[in-house]
Amino acid sequence: MTDVPLRLEDHRFFHEIGGDLLALLGPMAVERTYEAGDMLVRDGDPADRFVLVFEGKVALEIVLPDRPRVTIQTIGGGEVLGWSWLLPPHQWRLDARAVSRVDLHRDIHGFTILDAPRAILSIDASRFVEVYGWTTQRALIFSNVKYGRSPMVAIRAHPLKPAAVVFAAPGRIDPLAVRLSEVENIPLLTTTLAAPAVLERLEEL
Repeated sequence: MTDVPLRLEDHRFFHEIGGDLLALLGPMAVERTYEAGDMLVRDGDPADRFVLVFEGKVALEIVLPDRPRVTIQTIGGGEVLGWSWLLPPHQWRLDARAVSRVDLHRDIHGFTILDAPRAILSIDASRFVEVYGWTTQRALIFSNVKYGRSPMVAIRAHPLKPAAVVFAAPGRIDPLAVRLSEVENIPLLTTTLAAPAVLERLEEL
């Protein structure tokens, strides 16, 4: 996955949206790229994100007992992936599979800064949900990261996934950490700024 400047105004959904609102929403959005065959969402999963498709094709599918998978609609660039996130019970009622390479954006609603060694040693699986607060659409920002393996292994092992992971002033990033971010489809970013400087910059937004 590569970082690309986000231009929400390039999406048809935002063509009539004013500049002030775009300026507010832009910094909270994140881009993801899916290859053909990748699952974007699954039936029954929490619908906790607003997904805009910028490029590619996405098949919306339903699965019935003892029946083949059925494609009910195919959407493409400029379209929105469902509205389950807007209405109770906020669960996806279909599968969404990438038919071709797909670029999309997702909102990030806040962030949590964690001391990596302390979090890994003190937060067990039952308390991991507390890290996210009211939504998993948060960026987890880890400080005191040496190689990045342990935070990514912990994220891989837990069913709740963040919208993005940031390593603040890390050492040498292990290729395993990068590979785990790719397997989980979680954007992994690094910054030379230490955690306090990252927090100061974010509070200025």
